[in-house]
Amino acid sequence: MSLFDHSAIDYDSWCTTPIGSYVDSLEKQLIDEVAVSSPELVIAEGLRVLKKGGRLVVGMIGKQSEWAKMYETRAKQKKDSVFAHARFFSSKEIKNLSQTKPSILRYGLYIIPANYKNYEEADQIEKENKMLNQEKGAGYIVSRWDKS
Repeated sequence: MSLFDHSAIDYDSWCTTPIGSYVDSLEKQLIDEVAVSSPELVIAEGLRVLKKGGRLVVGMIGKQSEWAKMYETRAKQKKDSVFAHARFFSSKEIKNLSQTKPSILRYGLYIIPANYKNYEEADQIEKENKMLNQEKGAGYIVSRWDKS
């Protein structure tokens, strides 16, 4: 069983009830209203308003990961999915979001959703890959920009 399958099944069932259907619709509408169409402008504005010595930290789904593939598949299967407007990033794309390059990029979430068995095994996979600090297979990328 995948990591979130049990919760997703319960939530999906709940979404077929009258109140669940309403909440599901409202959640998707709110997400669409705040979806970022220009991450470059978001980073630029974040850096502009950041105090000297401040840090801007942003987490993104890794483009070259099984997580991104899973979310893209869901978006294709269900056009009103929360993932329908999602955008995933490579480290190169993250570095090109601003003229100011991130000072730190960290990679994680190497466990493949369909292969999750238990916390200990997932944690071991994370520890092994963290030492390599490689983008390939990372489901989550955290970037930090420092304002000097």
